[in-house]
Amino acid sequence: MQLLIYITKQLEKLPAVLSGFMEEGVRGATVVDSQGALQTILADSEEAPPIFGSLRKFLNPGGEEEKMVFVVLPEDKVETAKSVIRRTVDLSRPDTGIFFTLPVNDVEGLAKE
Repeated sequence: MQLLIYITKQLEKLPAVLSGFMEEGVRGATVVDSQGALQTILADSEEAPPIFGSLRKFLNPGGEEEKMVFVVLPEDKVETAKSVIRRTVDLSRPDTGIFFTLPVNDVEGLAKE
């Protein structure tokens, strides 16, 4: 089993990714709100570190929202899920998202297919 984690600011693409997962038999994704470390520093600090203070309006203009998608997958579905993301989102462009997988040693509670 693998845990696929996909992080994106392109919220308009997320429904297509999730629909693509379902069409390809990838089930059980969980979506959570997230925020990058720099956004947190800039948003929560009354006195941002000097180097960040002047960049605040450029780096965090509207406090961009991010989402993280978690899905535990059997080995035979990992490439399928990655393919769905690749065909929906152009990850070669900066600030479009990232995904990665981690091995899962133990899992309980997954629905039977």
